[in-house]
Amino acid sequence: RDEAGIARTARLPIRVGEQNLAFDLRALYAAQNEEIRVLASTRGVWLPGFAGLDPSLAVLAGIRARPDLDVEAVVRSGKLESGKLALRARDARIVERAWFAREIAVREAALDARVSADFKSIEIERLDLDLAGPSLRVTGGIDDLLARPRVRLRAELADLPTGRLVDLWPVFAPPNPVIWIAENIAGGRVPHARAELDLAARDAAWSATTMPRFRLDFAVRGADVTYVHGLPPARGVDATAVMDARRLDFRVSSGAVGGIRVEEGTVALTGLDQYQQYAQIDVRLSAPVGEAMRLIDMEPLGFLKRIDERPDNFAGSANVRLVTRFPLLADLKLDSLDIRAEVQARDFVMRRAVMGQPLENGDRTVRVDQNGLDVRGRASRAGSPAE
Repeated sequence: RDEAGIARTARLPIRVGEQNLAFDLRALYAAQNEEIRVLASTRGVWLPGFAGLDPSLAVLAGIRARPDLDVEAVVRSGKLESGKLALRARDARIVERAWFAREIAVREAALDARVSADFKSIEIERLDLDLAGPSLRVTGGIDDLLARPRVRLRAELADLPTGRLVDLWPVFAPPNPVIWIAENIAGGRVPHARAELDLAARDAAWSATTMPRFRLDFAVRGADVTYVHGLPPARGVDATAVMDARRLDFRVSSGAVGGIRVEEGTVALTGLDQYQQYAQIDVRLSAPVGEAMRLIDMEPLGFLKRIDERPDNFAGSANVRLVTRFPLLADLKLDSLDIRAEVQARDFVMRRAVMGQPLENGDRTVRVDQNGLDVRGRASRAGSPAE
């Protein structure tokens, strides 16, 4: 104690539910502004032990962790002005099935937050999670915590294996995008992702949580992507993606299907807020004409078989555009697929064309769909120009 103020320390044992906690307290009184600053620390707090104390704490039942806890409170003129909360934990687990369908292991967690004087709002300065390799940083806030909580969050994710997107997909987010990702994307990594979202709960117990606003931007590197089931996957695919509550759009920048190079492409999953969702895929490829024809003759396409043609009847080099649209159904039937392909061929050769004579040395556009094959352009037949 001196002219500047008073400092006191103490150890305070407290029983919280079934837990016996020991808080180390330090109180500082500043005479100049009559401010009291209280710091309280305790170690190894079992968070689920707080869940039954108040409905607003029920959410803690799903966080299996024993963090170290530091609390700082500032009192002026006998009124609580502000509070700060710091939490550090290791080897935690998130098991709440209302958030994630699978258990999430957390190697390390660090939370720094500010709490309002009335305990109705929290500002999250940072929540850092080490997910055993991938890292996640969350900022944002929670308002009206004691009645109808509203959450606004911004999250930055780094270095995630693509397959773990399924694990980290929130239950309250549209399910069809992650189902499509799980079924059609293998391998690769998500080097970075950014999400912005708002959540709203019906009451302080966090029941009936909804997500009125959502946006996710992420990149995929080195993945294997199946565009149409039955066709070989494109390997080494690099892509970026944007998702909101209504649609998910991938923009592909590279990849390869055997000797066929993926130049660019888009994958759009639409109607995420509707009863029925659709996928539309538009891919541009470059390849030898024979390889391109072999691709579009594979099942479920089978374009050349329908007109009694064979891939080895064609030669040259080509740019290919493959477009398909179909509903996202668990029991999708082939006749639900709307598929068409266009081949822009250079030095085109069709070895058996008109009356058994070949078409050669031409630039041709070949269009194929469920109705047949259409070849247009200029070439030569038996040494004479032909169209």
